[in-house]
Amino acid sequence: DRDQILNRLLAKLAQDRLSSQVAPVRHPCYHSGYQAILPLSSLYDSPCIHTTDSLNHTQNLTVEGTGDPGNCVVALRSLFNFSSCKGQKDCAFNGIYQPPVHGQFYAFSNFYYTFHFLNLTSRQSLNTVNDTVWKFCQKPWKLVEVSYPGQERWLRDYCASGLYILVLLLEGYKFSEETWPNIQFQKQAGDTDIGWTLGFMLNLTGMIPAEAPTHWRAQSYSIWTAGVVFAV
Repeated sequence: DRDQILNRLLAKLAQDRLSSQVAPVRHPCYHSGYQAILPLSSLYDSPCIHTTDSLNHTQNLTVEGTGDPGNCVVALRSLFNFSSCKGQKDCAFNGIYQPPVHGQFYAFSNFYYTFHFLNLTSRQSLNTVNDTVWKFCQKPWKLVEVSYPGQERWLRDYCASGLYILVLLLEGYKFSEETWPNIQFQKQAGDTDIGWTLGFMLNLTGMIPAEAPTHWRAQSYSIWTAGVVFAV
């Protein structure tokens, strides 16, 4: 989940600063000029982020953006364990294996919303996507705020989200410049909205064991009648 990976990123950046309530957390994925005070409790209120019992959750974090996409990519890469793959082609990350990238793919949910915000859902080339995301990350926060009124809730995260998507797809799932055009960033498939909930449902239904149709229907009308009479 994108939200959890961004929380993990902020938690990792904050680890060296928690001993000092004065020094701010410098976040390379937030735009230069961005500043906020965030409660530590909201950051660690997740099973995806490990903490210690001695940590004071009432403490606040002062976060400052630096607008540095290069260091943002470095920080995002540190959340993945690529070394566990030991150079094998069919390994994605964290020791998880996958088949080679082949065929057409849909990217939806936060993948779609991030790229839709950046006007990158028209199957642009990988070079164009990279250039657009990096240029957006380098914009100062004041300019971003003025350019996108009414979108304050998610505005600070689009840079980190865009770069996370690129790291995950290119370095994690091993898409390349040749296979990138096979990805469609979509909100709908046909006339149906697609999202993680639909994917979760399809995954669960795919685990239902197949059974012979004869197990589900009576052999004759008389059996149904006898069953009803017996129940009554």
